[in-house]
Amino acid sequence: MRQFFSILIFLFFLSASYSQTILPGFTDAKEEFRRLYYTEPLKMNETWSEHLRMTNEIFFSVYNGYAAKYFNDAVKGKSENDAKVVITSIADYLNSWFLETHALDSSKEYLESLKDLLPPMLDAICGCVTNKIKFKDSLPVGTELDLGNCLDAYYSDTRSALRIRLAFTGYNNVKIWRGTQAMALYLTSQCPAMYKFRKNTLNLDAIEHYLSSRGNYLEDIPNLITKLYNGNKTDSLKIIFPNYKQYESQINLLKQSHFDEWDQNTEVTADSIILTTTYWSAKNNKAHVDGQVILCMSNDLVPIAERFIFISREKIKNLAELGKNIYKRDMILPPPPPKGTDIVAPIKN
Repeated sequence: MRQFFSILIFLFFLSASYSQTILPGFTDAKEEFRRLYYTEPLKMNETWSEHLRMTNEIFFSVYNGYAAKYFNDAVKGKSENDAKVVITSIADYLNSWFLETHALDSSKEYLESLKDLLPPMLDAICGCVTNKIKFKDSLPVGTELDLGNCLDAYYSDTRSALRIRLAFTGYNNVKIWRGTQAMALYLTSQCPAMYKFRKNTLNLDAIEHYLSSRGNYLEDIPNLITKLYNGNKTDSLKIIFPNYKQYESQINLLKQSHFDEWDQNTEVTADSIILTTTYWSAKNNKAHVDGQVILCMSNDLVPIAERFIFISREKIKNLAELGKNIYKRDMILPPPPPKGTDIVAPIKN
């Protein structure tokens, strides 16, 4: 899986000019990306790269309204692989912009304390990383361990460690932690090998998370529509189901039904996704089917709901067969022991 996504990233880096043709109109998402990063301050023992990775995961989730608003337009008319390259290039665009212009916004206090230490530190650590991590076809040949070994080698030097401790004199533990992360972020922004390695890692994580969140979204969307409708969050609902008003009566029927579990079946064509969700409850060791929702969606990177049809229990044609299949598949009951078999209690050690 990772090798497949790496190939997509490689395709993107082979065509730098391609990204420039797909990104106009997406530039207003930059401030949203920056806002997500700075919404929560860096926590103790959380690295800046973990924090930025989390920002990518939130932004590149199908559940983020920006995804539905921009991504589908950006990939309209493109093949599936080209569409994935588009998403990767958007990740590269945002991570590059952030690292180059806003990553150090909250680090000025700490960097001022380290201003005399940073140049020699950059020379030593960047030289080590450049030797350890090579690039082939724009992809890194090296690991996080190689990067960590270079940092450890510098910090293990007694004189270097003492200079850093003196620079943070008077800081509490949280500020010391944030100061060391500001230092690491500065080194990444100034060292080409570190910058390229980190950016490629973030881009890869973004596309993987985007596609995995799409799978979760498809499982969630019927209940998500109901939840947004019940909560009167119509702005969010319009993004994933623009014509929901035509189907309010159907949504209300699902709202009024009672169930404990649901089972899904998905049919995919080139243009559409048909998701059939069967709602059921366990009663007397049987699967009692309460109703079904047939949801028709566009087959986009962010599927958009187009039709929502609720089928009540009494109108389901294959009700008995459906209940039996769910019972066999989802109601996990231990099989009876074979006839003539004695049930022996487990031996206690």
